[in-house]
Amino acid sequence: MSSQNKIADIAVIGPGRFSDVKYSYAIPNKLINKININDIVEIPFRKKVVNGLIINIKKKKSEDIKYIKEINKKIASVDPKYIKFINEISNKYINPLGHTLYQYFKDDMTEDIKINNSSNISKNIYISLKDCSDELLNNINNDNLNIIFAPSLKSIEYLNDLIVQKGFNVSYYQKSGGNIEKKLLNKIIKDKQKGIFIALNTLIFNYINVKHLTINHYWDCNNNKYTEQRMPNFNLIDVANVKSKYFNSNNYYYSEFPNLAFSNYPSTLEIKINTSNVKYFPETNIQNSIQSFIEYSKDKDHNSIIYNSNFCSKNISELFIKEILKTKYSFESYSETTVSNSLHVLLEPSISKNSIVNSDQLSKLIRYLYNLQDFDKDLHIITTNNEPFLNKININNVSKWLKEELVYRNKYGPSLDTKVIEITLDSLSDPLSNHIELQGPLMNDENDTQYIYQHTVTPEMAYNTNYFELLKKYNYRLINYL
Repeated sequence: MSSQNKIADIAVIGPGRFSDVKYSYAIPNKLINKININDIVEIPFRKKVVNGLIINIKKKKSEDIKYIKEINKKIASVDPKYIKFINEISNKYINPLGHTLYQYFKDDMTEDIKINNSSNISKNIYISLKDCSDELLNNINNDNLNIIFAPSLKSIEYLNDLIVQKGFNVSYYQKSGGNIEKKLLNKIIKDKQKGIFIALNTLIFNYINVKHLTINHYWDCNNNKYTEQRMPNFNLIDVANVKSKYFNSNNYYYSEFPNLAFSNYPSTLEIKINTSNVKYFPETNIQNSIQSFIEYSKDKDHNSIIYNSNFCSKNISELFIKEILKTKYSFESYSETTVSNSLHVLLEPSISKNSIVNSDQLSKLIRYLYNLQDFDKDLHIITTNNEPFLNKININNVSKWLKEELVYRNKYGPSLDTKVIEITLDSLSDPLSNHIELQGPLMNDENDTQYIYQHTVTPEMAYNTNYFELLKKYNYRLINYL
């Protein structure tokens, strides 16, 4: 017998992704004091018995619910923070909540989920355009829980060998791609508070709750296996970025080159950048712009000013620091932990090189601007550009820029199909040039004793040539394992 006045609006957890309709079910008297919003329940649906998520509970008159089906039983309670995380992913990819739950989270939905709250703030650190192996080893902390996500079993084997050779103990690493081992690994991680675990990147979705800070390492995150093959083709780096907003963790993203998928915005979504708190200091040269800002800010509290030089050249950054130090003002660089400070200064922002957008820089800039918006902070921009820079960052321009970048990268590399190996040689006439086609030298050190070359590799070339054997005697950087 149903309650006289309560029904639940439920998102059905199922494979359909063409509807986001919420269905109404009566709450039976036996469950009236046990059912809450965000609970997983069992319901009859189209001659089947399925699970659903309670979105809302409301009162209705008895005549309105007389013919409505009842909830069978309660399965689990889910922390609202976890539901917000899943909801944001669904909204980002314009995907029904029930389908997202079914495809990626249904394994978590069979037991209560309670998130441990912590005062820690997540840190997101992107490491690219360098050999990431040493960076990974430096970022592992044996006193915390380290989860290393990798795109393939082959890269997991490599990472396990690398970590063990350096004297670390790997608690567990994934040896197959099946659901049984995935569930086993997830259970082992949940029972531990520290250690090193290496998993396929599909584990990024899973619920992992620990009392202490988790350190997530996303290895080779420009690999195309970070894009889910199932519709709606979630990018797992996007998922990880969203997840970091809801779960306290330190997150390291390791990439050989800037990841196009960081800026993979669906064309139907808007990029909403609020420019009401932005003030520009446009001058004919950068030194005048710096002086203009210094004069304007002389009455400001400089202990609360954060300077962001992540989007300008090294020369401009050094010039700015030199001019600021003359004033005896304090100087603090931007990091995500300083976003709550009252005033931010952005130095000559640029997101392109040779008129081609750098999607990694673009995505970091958009992330930075969104962070400032979340805290409603003022932004001052030191620039030589008379046109308001942020007005250009809209979905039409971004889509255009990314298409141009894809064309350029597909032609010259690196891209998702071509990798660029950077090689340091001691001589201009090194015999390596007899075996592979080298581009360069691109640069050399101050003493002209070493030269940096590049070699572009396609999957077909990697199949026919053993580059590991060919290059192992050289000081090279090969981040994507071919």
